[in-house]
Amino acid sequence: MSQAHTVESARPVLFFDANCLLCDGSVRFILRHERQPIINFAPINGSTWRNRFGADGGSGPPQTVVFVDDFGVHTKSEAVLRIQKNMGGVWAWLSRLGAVVPRSVRDFLYDIIARHRYTWFGRTDECLLPPPETRERFLE
Repeated sequence: MSQAHTVESARPVLFFDANCLLCDGSVRFILRHERQPIINFAPINGSTWRNRFGADGGSGPPQTVVFVDDFGVHTKSEAVLRIQKNMGGVWAWLSRLGAVVPRSVRDFLYDIIARHRYTWFGRTDECLLPPPETRERFLE
């Protein structure tokens, strides 16, 4: 994923690994703590993903969260900081604080967690249903 690659979108979209319990828990955390409901969610390799990045997802599915907003496509720790910024409140403040840490250090730590996410947090082969009041924000 290129940082410069831009995608037109009415709302930011968080693409996540739908089989990862850490990722699912993170989506649920965002839903509970965001100040304004502006982020949409879609599984990596779903139809929304394929429509935006092609049938093979560019170079295959990434081993990272992917956040698409008006500024482009963001991955790894940069995606996390952008998500926090969009959540507003204290999370936006924490994103500014996190940006002080060099990206190479942030991404190194992100990669460790991403590599072990199934072992540490588990995985599922079933789609977890979003709360009814937020279903319209979940894309296929």
